[in-house]
Amino acid sequence: YLHLLKATAQNKAFIKFETRSDSAFQPVLKYFLKQPDLYLRMQACYIMGSIYRDLNCRIAAQEWYNKAISMADTTAGAQHLALLARVYSQNAEVCEYLVNNEHPKHLYDIGAHYALLAKDTILYLQLRQEIASCIPSKIFPDSAINAFKQLIPLCLKHNLIKNGMQNYLAITLTHMYKNDVDSAKKYIDIFKSESAKFGYDYKNDGSYHTCLASYYGAIGELDSMYPHLLYMANHPKWHYNKTGYYGLSQYHEIHELYKLQYPVNHYKEI
Repeated sequence: YLHLLKATAQNKAFIKFETRSDSAFQPVLKYFLKQPDLYLRMQACYIMGSIYRDLNCRIAAQEWYNKAISMADTTAGAQHLALLARVYSQNAEVCEYLVNNEHPKHLYDIGAHYALLAKDTILYLQLRQEIASCIPSKIFPDSAINAFKQLIPLCLKHNLIKNGMQNYLAITLTHMYKNDVDSAKKYIDIFKSESAKFGYDYKNDGSYHTCLASYYGAIGELDSMYPHLLYMANHPKWHYNKTGYYGLSQYHEIHELYKLQYPVNHYKEI
């Protein structure tokens, strides 16, 4: 039970599980799978799924999340339902990187439903934000923007400052999908102003640098785009890292190509 508590605390603190965490947790998992307490059995399966998630074994992670869901008692109390909501949330996150029949939005929807039943407002709002992010922005940009706008005051009311600020960035990127750079710039300015108001450290937010790199690239300010791409390339999260490296390769390719053909003072025009 102590090992389960430690692993749960580690997971809640966003401290990644490392190599051999799966083998170290196996005896704990086996113990709880033999116990009658459904909540603890479900929690052990959830942690095992989270270990495989951090080890990038996403199919194995999904299997353990599904096993946890299969054990759920939807008539149980708030604690049980809140755990079920978190399992659905993590299952949805894993699904985003897998090619299968389940769409992450559907799983986030179910998770949000159970978070609401558990009266866990903060978890519910976080899942609603994930649902809004699943809206295909290129197809339904206005509905995505409206969803994020509605979430901002609710997040700030419940002291979810980071979530609220990131919703401004989500609006910015959705405007970039629409090729509406003026509106994107407007929300970048609003984001900076609100960040200062709420004391949010936006300079260490990968989404902020993604927005700025996208914006400066769209208006042809390649040299202004470069430091934001560099930050993303060095960011610990792989999706920022991957995007940053791709952007840097494109930057250098364009830089070398146009350096040969045009004077430096024509960069902006290009």
